[in-house]
Amino acid sequence: QRNESNSFTSSSSSSRRGARIQRSRTTTTTSSSDTTISNQNNQEILREVTKKLRDCVKRKAPSSAVDLLVSLGRDHGIEPDARAASTCIAACIAGRDLDMAEKVFEQVFEGGVCEPDEIAVVELVKGYLTIGRENVPLWQKATSLCAKMTNEYGITRTAVTYNVLLQCCANTNDFERAEEIIDTMYDEEVAPSPETFKAVEKRRSIRSYAKKVLM
Repeated sequence: QRNESNSFTSSSSSSRRGARIQRSRTTTTTSSSDTTISNQNNQEILREVTKKLRDCVKRKAPSSAVDLLVSLGRDHGIEPDARAASTCIAACIAGRDLDMAEKVFEQVFEGGVCEPDEIAVVELVKGYLTIGRENVPLWQKATSLCAKMTNEYGITRTAVTYNVLLQCCANTNDFERAEEIIDTMYDEEVAPSPETFKAVEKRRSIRSYAKKVLM
């Protein structure tokens, strides 16, 4: 029996304190050429930091990832972009630090440092479902964030989002919830990807229903 709502229209809010991701304050320059060079340098720094963040994901090192993200503003006066922040969140989830992942999301995206994309949202949703509370999926938080993705951030959900939700249903053998998710995909005209059927391949009933409705 479910203890939490799985409505895609619910909303949630939280207020937590953690490592601060500071917004940078750049000095306005009068030279367009200097600005161009500065932007190029900033992008190069962002790429290098994001590369190091991906290594943190592999090493499952959330603390190192957060320090790298903070260093962008602290050491370089650069705001993180969605890719860097998403990779930091992924490192937190890989290291099973859901609280830190939430704090990064709140400070970077809800704090207005930059706009989230689908991948950023999905990384945190993945944490809610794979780490949860005492290994029980936090469906209410996951579906609330999915609703917020569309209603507040204006992001169109694709199969990338639904695949994560269906993967959890398959892992917990939750056919009823999977059926609702698949029906929502159909109603929203979300095309399945090859990963959609791979996500549910070990649950014949879910896989059969997905093929029946989505193919």
